[in-house]
Amino acid sequence: MFGWVPFVGAMLGSLLGGWFSGVLIARGWSALAARKLAIAIGCAIMLPALLLTAGASTPLAAVLLIAVILFGFQVA
Repeated sequence: MFGWVPFVGAMLGSLLGGWFSGVLIARGWSALAARKLAIAIGCAIMLPALLLTAGASTPLAAVLLIAVILFGFQVA
């Protein structure tokens, strides 16, 4: 039933990560620095969600946490 939720998380992460890097580049950041910051933020989102997924109490909680993991992965 919730098979689409992780894909929505990934889609939103992809859009937000690209937008965020673009905003930083437009403000004068180098492309390398902008991408490094986006990667760091994506990793900071992924790790806690990954650790929490191991203890998810319900399938719904696990699916939502997986969506967060994929969001962070796509931001990175």
